[in-house]
Amino acid sequence: MDAELFRLIPQLLTVSDAERDKKLITWISQLGELTPCDKCKESSEAALVHPAEFWLGWNLSAELNQQLARIYATELPIPHYWVKPAPGVANPVFNEKPYTNISYQDSGFRLLSLFRLWNIIHYYSPYRDLTEQPWEQVLLNAIPAIVSAKSELDYQLALAKVIYAIHDTHSQFNPADFSLLRQFIGTNSAPVDVRFVEQQAVVYKVYQETLPIRVGDIITHIDNKAITERLEYLRPIAAASNEPTRMRNWARWLLRANTEQLEVKVLRDNKALTLVLPMLPLDAIERQRFYYNYGDTASHRITPEIGYIRLDKIAGVNISDMMQQLADTKGLVIDIRNYPSDFVVFSLAEYLYPQPYSFVKFTKMHPSNPGQFNWGDQIAVGKENPDYYKGKIAILINEQTQSMAEYTTMAFRGAPKAKVFGSTTAGADGNVSPIILPGGDTTGLSGIGVFYPDKTPTQRVGIVPDVFVTPTVAGIKAGRDEVLEQALQYLQAD
Repeated sequence: MDAELFRLIPQLLTVSDAERDKKLITWISQLGELTPCDKCKESSEAALVHPAEFWLGWNLSAELNQQLARIYATELPIPHYWVKPAPGVANPVFNEKPYTNISYQDSGFRLLSLFRLWNIIHYYSPYRDLTEQPWEQVLLNAIPAIVSAKSELDYQLALAKVIYAIHDTHSQFNPADFSLLRQFIGTNSAPVDVRFVEQQAVVYKVYQETLPIRVGDIITHIDNKAITERLEYLRPIAAASNEPTRMRNWARWLLRANTEQLEVKVLRDNKALTLVLPMLPLDAIERQRFYYNYGDTASHRITPEIGYIRLDKIAGVNISDMMQQLADTKGLVIDIRNYPSDFVVFSLAEYLYPQPYSFVKFTKMHPSNPGQFNWGDQIAVGKENPDYYKGKIAILINEQTQSMAEYTTMAFRGAPKAKVFGSTTAGADGNVSPIILPGGDTTGLSGIGVFYPDKTPTQRVGIVPDVFVTPTVAGIKAGRDEVLEQALQYLQAD
């Protein structure tokens, strides 16, 4: 079918609309007879259904519209060769040709990349209804930019803009040759980490004691350009489900450049300063991955009465032994401001609940009807357990909490005496389905829909905390963990 596309396009570029439709009718007729189905596309109970005759706004002839309607009503004669449900989870697995030896200079293959990506999202994203602009308009806007790209970087940025429009943090653009985008962002980095706090770029980690910049400094300008100008420059590649996650990604790129020094302007105690920072190769800095780092173990006691578990260290831990060691505490912190190093949704939940608890509901693609997603049954964690943990539980989240971390939060938050503290999470949940594009570029999408049992959505929304706590500039400067502080107040109260 890729080859058919390349055969058709030259025939359609210079003809009238009426002649175009005639050629398409003839082409479709040559593909063979189709067998309509009566019940294979039943969708009255579906969570999401591809709108029948969505193409009616394309000003096609009545005959071509009828032909497309017949195709839409057709049953797939055999299991789909190009798309299959993954074993167990049933997110889509795409069997597309990568064409790794094709140059970006081939405009036909650039269009194929766009069409492939657009169609996959159109038919196989459980969240296609969450794009902010009509998905058809995204295609119309992208075609001129993709075709007229003057350089490989122009092409990559045009494709990245389409991926941005998906609004799915799982949809990140990974070109086969990342060097151009790396240079676009900057190949060197200041030995400093930044976090957006109170809508300001605040330094929270300095990796060299001799640097003139300090924790708590607010960066206002980079190379005499306002922060907002730098962010707009980076926006085309800042694909994310929501704004907190976009700002998380922006912060990682903010102090990158292709120079050996970087001039920044900061506010320190309301005083404006101009500083010059040294720039180092990206791999020369061993960065702290998450904002807070409480030792190298999965669990310990903050006080004799308060236990603490961090899930990014949970791999290889004997859950039974860990919970037995913490059983006599009055309160337990479960820190998920990270990415769990092991899947402990069911194993740890057994110790948090006195009985099974339904926490999630999935939507999954209907293989015989591309574009349809059906509701699955509720899934429960926990078991009958009279010896469950009876103390209070504080679950910590923020914009670092993504995908499996969000799913884990959903699973634990229903435990007795549990509360979630923190701020909006990444809003990207569901097993990732990789997408291979011509030239070897890749991206992905959230392949199943993840909802609470009452069908409340999580995608783009994130996990909404019970107690909303965000860091402050003053807290960053003082080295405080304000989310943990709020959680401890809850745990220590009688």
